[in-house]
Amino acid sequence: MMENQPSNFDGLLEAFDEKRHSIKIFMETVAKTVGEHPDLTSGDHRIVHSYKSRLKCKTQCNIGPQKQSQNVIVAA
Repeated sequence: MMENQPSNFDGLLEAFDEKRHSIKIFMETVAKTVGEHPDLTSGDHRIVHSYKSRLKCKTQCNIGPQKQSQNVIVAA
């Protein structure tokens, strides 16, 4: 995205911020289920070897004058 993006993204970013907590919980639940389910992580036909997830904050989308790294990372 460009630094000088249209302001119509502001409403989307505000909506995301309002739901961020729920999105983070959903993300962590999916990542943990996929990464730790015995049908996917064990046996001869192991499908998942490792996993990680990341939830970016709006400053990582090159929005606004400041850019900060505030990742949420789940890894195993």
